[in-house]
Amino acid sequence: MFLTKYALFEINGNGVTGKISADEVGESTACKQRIIYQQRIAPKFMTLLAREIETVGKSKVELVADLTKLGIPLEKAQAVIRELLDRRP
Repeated sequence: MFLTKYALFEINGNGVTGKISADEVGESTACKQRIIYQQRIAPKFMTLLAREIETVGKSKVELVADLTKLGIPLEKAQAVIRELLDRRP
């Protein structure tokens, strides 16, 4: 099932002390996802890049524009959308 909304976080590796493993699910983006076995990651190590980005019916260009409106640099926004959504159904 494809997510219709998502939030996007960047986690600084310095805040990760637990085990990290691959996300072994049948999604095209699973290769970009990780499972972190840790009770808590301190907020100072997490950056919210985007909250509740709506994906339904939007082109990649529109999704990139949504991220740049939130202050995410264009190159980073393009990379995020390319990595997460290029193979969506």
